[in-house]
Amino acid sequence: MAEPKRVLLKSKSLPLSLRLRIWAGKMIYGGKSSPGNGLGGGGQVFFLPFQRVVKLRCHPNELEAMEFIPSNTTVPIPKVFEVYE
Repeated sequence: MAEPKRVLLKSKSLPLSLRLRIWAGKMIYGGKSSPGNGLGGGGQVFFLPFQRVVKLRCHPNELEAMEFIPSNTTVPIPKVFEVYE
């Protein structure tokens, strides 16, 4: 599996293109989001158009696991396209 694209943010705000996609997802899906899993990660998941999701405030260990699992097991997991640091 190819490594996800890593984008180093120059400011604390997300790129305009991603903010617009989150806004469009809120309009299409009625603002549905998941407040996190209660395990201390504090992430928030937003549904986007075209069967995509964005997770904000993801713990680094979760990303490492999502990179490790497909290359070492046959367990299906979502594909990571981009990581904003």
